[in-house]
Amino acid sequence: MKIPVGFFVIRATLPRPAPQLASNLQNITSHRVLLHMRLALYTIIIIGTILLSFDLKQVMDLSHKETEAALEREQKRAEQAAAAQADAHSGGMPDDANHANVSPDTPAPQASMQERIQMALDNAAKAIADSPEDPANYSARAMLYMTIGDNEKALGDLDKALELDSRDLRLLNQRAYLKRNLQQFDSAIEDLNSALEVKPDDIDTKLHRGLAYMDAKKFDLAIADFTVSLEADPSLNLARRPLAQALYESGKKAEAISLLEAYLEALKDEQLRPEAETTLAEWKAAE
Repeated sequence: MKIPVGFFVIRATLPRPAPQLASNLQNITSHRVLLHMRLALYTIIIIGTILLSFDLKQVMDLSHKETEAALEREQKRAEQAAAAQADAHSGGMPDDANHANVSPDTPAPQASMQERIQMALDNAAKAIADSPEDPANYSARAMLYMTIGDNEKALGDLDKALELDSRDLRLLNQRAYLKRNLQQFDSAIEDLNSALEVKPDDIDTKLHRGLAYMDAKKFDLAIADFTVSLEADPSLNLARRPLAQALYESGKKAEAISLLEAYLEALKDEQLRPEAETTLAEWKAAE
């Protein structure tokens, strides 16, 4: 049995990152990153193969508060989708073994999210036992562990997946993201360097490495990666947000303010506007 795995390059959102920068900025990426980074946290759930999809679009591209808010919204949608999928799969009928004396008209009790996750973990373990040489199975289970905050087990699975395929761009980005959550910034940067050896012109990986440099407070290196990404695709408006932050942190405050104003002018996602406007006001007040 093989677990379906969501496409995970850096553009996706996972469990909430640990606080890393003193500033409001935590994770910010570009419009294109958001599109690809529908990092789908795909998992198998319950009776057969039910896919639990966390379409976390706002990943590492939001401030810490924004990330938490986006995650809460997406998790609610994921829970609703999982419940609907479970009902559709079961047909709303009670289990014969456990509900032999229950009327067919009585709706079956829904499994809790925790129970669904545990069933998904059980399925993942079976998939690994069936195909121990398939890195996708370890990657899928790692995603599950990340949803419940067991990052050490997730890291172990990603280590194993990369032992099987050390040049997988998706896996390298996935492990780098997890290492950032664990505040292993230098190691995350090493993974992203390896990913760029595989695909040197990958904009998303450069954006991701820029975020890792931000975590490590290597602002000049972050500026370089964000700038290269914007030069490659000037439409990546959300890349301007972390670049503005990196410029501000490195003391280039006037340039940062100008860039943040440009970001706000082109911003289409109104949910991101309040934080950016607050930051801009604070920067101007400090001038």
